[in-house]
Amino acid sequence: DFTGLRLVTLSACQSALGGATTDDGREVEGLSAIVQRRGAQHVVASLWRVEDRSTAQLMREMYAVFAKTPMDAARALRASQLKIRNTRQGSLEPYRHPYYCAGFLTSASQQH
Repeated sequence: DFTGLRLVTLSACQSALGGATTDDGREVEGLSAIVQRRGAQHVVASLWRVEDRSTAQLMREMYAVFAKTPMDAARALRASQLKIRNTRQGSLEPYRHPYYCAGFLTSASQQH
């Protein structure tokens, strides 16, 4: 029962996928959909095998944004994705490629 939880994050690889092999939309009916049906207001989950370092940084940033500002999870995720994507290490931008931050999606419960 996830009733009362404002945000549940499933940052493990492919946590948004349900394993369906048809291309009819059921492939995104995974653990994230179950968590949401069981009461979570917002769920963040991944669509592909994500890289550990960039994901850890993305999650820290997303929760910091979510805690500081009264925005929804989708906006917090988007803000953190943009920040991670523009991260610089000297002259390098190691997370510029969408692979590092675009693999996450949010869904919101109709009940909140």
